[in-house]
Amino acid sequence: MSKLSLKWFEHSASEAVFTALSLKKCFLAFIYDDSPQSTTILELLQDTPLLSELCVNYKVEAKTVEAQQLSQIYDMPELSTDSKKNLDSSESIEKTPVILSQNDPSITNINSSLESQQSSSSNGLSLVHHNAVDGTEENTNLSKVIDNYSKVDTSQNETLENDINYFKKLSSDMLKSKNQDLLLKKKILQHIKDNRKAKNQRTEFRPNCIDSSSKLNNKLDHTINHKVKIDYSKANISIKLVDGSVIKNSFASTITFAEFVTLIELEVGSLKNLQFFQLFPFKAFDESNYNQSLSQLGFSPSISLALKFKSNKYSLLNSIFKTAALYIFSFIKAICFNIYYFYLGTTPPINRKPPQPIKPQASAAAEVSIDSKKNYNSSSSLRKRILTTNKKKNFKLSDDDDDQIYYNGNTTNIE
Repeated sequence: MSKLSLKWFEHSASEAVFTALSLKKCFLAFIYDDSPQSTTILELLQDTPLLSELCVNYKVEAKTVEAQQLSQIYDMPELSTDSKKNLDSSESIEKTPVILSQNDPSITNINSSLESQQSSSSNGLSLVHHNAVDGTEENTNLSKVIDNYSKVDTSQNETLENDINYFKKLSSDMLKSKNQDLLLKKKILQHIKDNRKAKNQRTEFRPNCIDSSSKLNNKLDHTINHKVKIDYSKANISIKLVDGSVIKNSFASTITFAEFVTLIELEVGSLKNLQFFQLFPFKAFDESNYNQSLSQLGFSPSISLALKFKSNKYSLLNSIFKTAALYIFSFIKAICFNIYYFYLGTTPPINRKPPQPIKPQASAAAEVSIDSKKNYNSSSSLRKRILTTNKKKNFKLSDDDDDQIYYNGNTTNIE
């Protein structure tokens, strides 16, 4: 249950009680008196939360009203921290007795508010405060309270019965749905069993008939379990010659490398200044490998070789020295050339055009004649236009002589 604090914000206890009852903030009123003339009524509002620890205990004695803690008489539950903070922050309740007259407006307001609550409240019981003198009025009020309690009990019982019926319906619906699901599962399992039986019957009547899935599985098993046999007794060798042609042949792996070279010399010819190389990984075979067999050299089961010219150390050194000498000689020559031109006082020619090849005269004439014909045929219309424009330009008028004709070098200008 949610707990709310009751704020006593008025000066007197009677005014605070009146505001609490009018706003329906007080959940319990215990009103009693020792004198036989006053009435005692205990009434609890329905659906109202526990508001505060400081519930009011009204004691009507000789026109006085006192506010006391109900926890002294009743065992109250503990409040939350929020409600305690609100109680600490609220103003203090007047605990001193307050003397009221019979015609006090606060008491009349309390009675009127309670009567209005009795007429308007339909969900629960309302708190009634009525001071009467006769015993008949007490009995009537008590009978009304008992009737209200009985009505509330009957309404609560009806709601409980409705809830129970609703949950029973839900449970029955859930059981029906579960039973339907079980039936569907049984049907599916039976269908799977029937299909398996049909497949088994087909294989029994026709044993040679095999499903496509089994064929695929057999193929895969064959490829996986198939072992390739490698013959290391032979060496399949392919040799790339100097001219680019390829020779392929197979030899026994027990043969030595010297015998292999002699057999190839019979097919190709002499192999002077030639050497066998393995391209990848790069490896050279020379006279030091003649006593080894082909299997020891790694020629079996297959290998690819290439024939190339031998590379001597001395030949490499000679080529290196030659290139170095040429570079040094060209450098010295350039220095001497620059010194000579500096002595003469002229700058050496830096940008020299290389000599262009001279074409023969016959071919040049043929090209010129062909080009001239093409240009003549293509630009015949342009030539006519140029001639007409030149005729117009030649007939110019000078400032000195209007009849003077300027000769342009063309015979067409002379009349």
